[in-house]
Amino acid sequence: MSDFADREPTARYTTINALRSIFTGLACYLTFQAEQYTPGWILATLLVLSLIWLVLSIAWIDAETQSGYLSFLPTFSDITLLTAYIYYTGGSLSTALLIYVYVVAVSSMNSRAPQGLFAAIYTTLLHAAVTLALALHWLPAKNIVGPIREPTYLELIQSLTLVTVICGGVYFMIRSLVDSLEQKNSSLGKQAQEFQELNRDLAAKSRMIKDELEVARKIQETLIPADMPEGKGFRVESRYLALHEVGGDYLDFFSTREGYPGILVADAAGHGVPAALVASMTKMAADRFRHQMRSPKDFLHSLNGAILDRVNLHFVAACYAFYHPRRRLLKYSVAGNPAPYLLRPGQEALALEGQGSVLGIHGQPVLQKYRAKLEVGDRIVMFTDGINECRNQAGEELSGEQLESLLTGLAALPVTENIADRIVAELERFTAGRGFEDDVTLVVLTVEPHK
Repeated sequence: MSDFADREPTARYTTINALRSIFTGLACYLTFQAEQYTPGWILATLLVLSLIWLVLSIAWIDAETQSGYLSFLPTFSDITLLTAYIYYTGGSLSTALLIYVYVVAVSSMNSRAPQGLFAAIYTTLLHAAVTLALALHWLPAKNIVGPIREPTYLELIQSLTLVTVICGGVYFMIRSLVDSLEQKNSSLGKQAQEFQELNRDLAAKSRMIKDELEVARKIQETLIPADMPEGKGFRVESRYLALHEVGGDYLDFFSTREGYPGILVADAAGHGVPAALVASMTKMAADRFRHQMRSPKDFLHSLNGAILDRVNLHFVAACYAFYHPRRRLLKYSVAGNPAPYLLRPGQEALALEGQGSVLGIHGQPVLQKYRAKLEVGDRIVMFTDGINECRNQAGEELSGEQLESLLTGLAALPVTENIADRIVAELERFTAGRGFEDDVTLVVLTVEPHK
């Protein structure tokens, strides 16, 4: 930005100086063609001076110096030689008087030095001197472009008055306009500086929030069990994908003295920090009711009482399952969460029955007991609704039939193969890079021979 600000005045002054040389050269050529040698040499002198100034402005004099008091030099030469040209083209009656206005107008745009005021005063004084010399017949009337006519005193007074009033008026009008624009630019500059300071403050706060969220993420990761339950006759896999730095999904595992697993999948409503806090509260509450892990309905009921009136309408959807490996019996209860799926080799994936009200809203949630008899090779897939809310490139949600087809395609895989990663990969393929719309938690329980 600063480089552009430095180049822009330089380019503007170079353009003005180049145009001065071009127009003066054209006028000089036409004058000599008309065999008017005296004004021609005046214009030739002005052309030489303008070319010298152009070369100096390109090779040596920077824009800041040009806009200082050094700007009086080209203004002085322009007005002096222009006045001489005006004298030879009719004096007070010359149409070239209009160029005075142009010189004063351009000079008045300079805000670093009173170039415009100098141009207006010098123009008035010099024109007054020539007018007085013509009135006193110290100078003979000249007109190289038409008939010579000696102006009357009234015409001389009118010419002097018009030049004085117009040049003065142009100066004050343009000076006022430039001052107004500079004030606005100064105000905009202050606002831009304030915005920059505000952006820096916001960036610093954003970094601080990001750092705090990173700490929160690391803390939340400690709430997710690092080790899967281990025992005879089963294997557990899990995947947890947070939409933001911290998420509202939560999973936990419990284990009896015999090594029988309890699996809790929960989803706090919302996203980000509020949902993460509710998930953390759910984690702490769940730890208090490990002794009820064999009874899914009682476990969820107690969990509901622990978070009731403490989550500020950020309800919790959950599914809790307890598996008895020797009997190959799965007991589970559902609280507003999608029911588990049963994957059995050679058969289509089956959504198990299961429904119930969410936790944290009512003192007596509607919860049911469910059971499923499993076989070796069966898989139970538990997940939060982040999977159901996946969308393809067209924005269409993953339907129940599509999810069933996806899981059916994985049901025939050997029990030794890890399919949690395969499920996530298939979902990512479905979204085609769109990403998930919500936190995703996935747990797969595989039934193995009990040895």
